[in-house]
Amino acid sequence: AKSKDKEIQLKIGSETKEENISTEEGKTIEYISEYDPKTRNITKDTYFQDDGKTIKSIFEYDPKTRNKTKRTYSREDGKTIDHIEEYDPKTGNIIKATTFRKDGKTIRYIAEGDPITGKITKGTYFREDGKTIEHIEEY
Repeated sequence: AKSKDKEIQLKIGSETKEENISTEEGKTIEYISEYDPKTRNITKDTYFQDDGKTIKSIFEYDPKTRNKTKRTYSREDGKTIDHIEEYDPKTGNIIKATTFRKDGKTIRYIAEGDPITGKITKGTYFREDGKTIEHIEEY
């Protein structure tokens, strides 16, 4: 039987962090939320894979609006970046998504979006070097 989710609050330095633990044994960290010490608005969520140690993704938030500003997805190793999504801090709509090759550094593709509608307006594909443009699609 699955135990109830546990929530542990820790004060670390001047920031407040909350570790959210939810597994059958109640020991594995699902995600850690970080808050602005003055406003108590969320600034960052770090999600972990099933082992509770390897990073799955990181959400970053605007401390004033509390809207998402960035989400970074990791590959299975938790260190190599798979892709990054950037959001408009006012509307919360995606404005840019960058996908990387297996090394986590070389750009494969960049999608750009309209901050008002959230629709993708442009896609740029890169060659193996991650710098030379292969082709651009406008939508």
